[in-house]
Amino acid sequence: MSKGKVKNSSLCFSCQHSVIAENESGKYLIVCQMISRRIYDPIVNCNSYEDKAVVRENDLKEIAWIIDPKKKGKIGFMPPEKKEHIW
Repeated sequence: MSKGKVKNSSLCFSCQHSVIAENESGKYLIVCQMISRRIYDPIVNCNSYEDKAVVRENDLKEIAWIIDPKKKGKIGFMPPEKKEHIW
């Protein structure tokens, strides 16, 4: 179980599955969306950890422009409902 590992801090602060709120006194409320539970203690090792700073391939495909140099016609943006997926 070593997909994500850190010392002296909680993995939750950099994980894309966490929801983090801080109150006025500086205490944190952390909820893991992967397991639908509140996290009370710092997590130092998690096999579901996904760094929120790393962009996933599926996310890039969702925002990618589809360019076909053989097609003639209008150039510009296509409405989402007419978007063609080529992968």
